[in-house]
Amino acid sequence: MTLLLIGIILFGGSHLFSTLLPAERDRLKTALGEGPWKGLYAAVSLAGIGLMIWGFIAMNGDPAGPASI
Repeated sequence: MTLLLIGIILFGGSHLFSTLLPAERDRLKTALGEGPWKGLYAAVSLAGIGLMIWGFIAMNGDPAGPASI
């Protein structure tokens, strides 16, 4: 469950940052450059997606859990 929540926070946080703080986003984009900014944004988003998938599988992966009858 922890991995799933961290993934949601990473993925959602990166997108909310870009949406809610456009001036800071533009400042970082200028400081890093267009290519590195896109690479960092993609890496954080993909890490969030990966953690969400990993957390979901870990949460539902127990065959003796309540989901199996």
